[in-house]
Amino acid sequence: MVYEVAGTELVSFSKTNIHLSESQEKDNESYVGMMEYVLSKPGFYFSYTFDITHTLQRRHRFFGIKSQFCSMPLHERADERFMWNTHLMQDLVVLPELHRFIVPIIHGFVCTKKGVINGNCIKFCLISRRSTQRAGVRYYRRGIDNAGSVANYVETEQIVFYGGNSMSFVQTRGSIPLHWSQRPCLKYKPPAVISDCSNQLQHRVPQQCPPCIWARCPHWSRRCRSRRPACHT
Repeated sequence: MVYEVAGTELVSFSKTNIHLSESQEKDNESYVGMMEYVLSKPGFYFSYTFDITHTLQRRHRFFGIKSQFCSMPLHERADERFMWNTHLMQDLVVLPELHRFIVPIIHGFVCTKKGVINGNCIKFCLISRRSTQRAGVRYYRRGIDNAGSVANYVETEQIVFYGGNSMSFVQTRGSIPLHWSQRPCLKYKPPAVISDCSNQLQHRVPQQCPPCIWARCPHWSRRCRSRRPACHT
């Protein structure tokens, strides 16, 4: 069962703000306002039993590598690229007795539908996961960083459950994996500016791989290493 976050509340540890200076109080109000604005947006999902940060393929592969993977707490086996409350949970992670209160939260879209085809029941699930790396609004977030994370990366997975079998199809999207920017201006279509990143990324490209394949970009290295045959269980 997957749930969508319907509402949030920020609870202060301090009963009063008397100890804050005037400038600190203004900063605090500004930060709280930004937090409330972000948390009021729809699209945050979580599950107490289902690991929604991983694709069916990754879970299948991890089960084969680590026999104890299925017995690990959800936050320990979660993919941090798609876990949006990782930072908030840091103080709880160090306390094992509180692990049961840590539930990974993704941002994106989740929808599940049931149907009947030729008298057989099927279940269709669509999950889109937004990456926490380089998330941002259009024009202000473009391209790739030195760690290989592209702007506004999204992983969309289609899962079909039929006759005891499960099938998964995954699509990914993100900004063009180059160092480039497109700052907004008075023009209808702001010009794109490509940065010279050859010196920054050269050490990340394996020498034995043709430059035309790797394009001097760590994003391709990450994607190629993670690719596996389509999962069918």
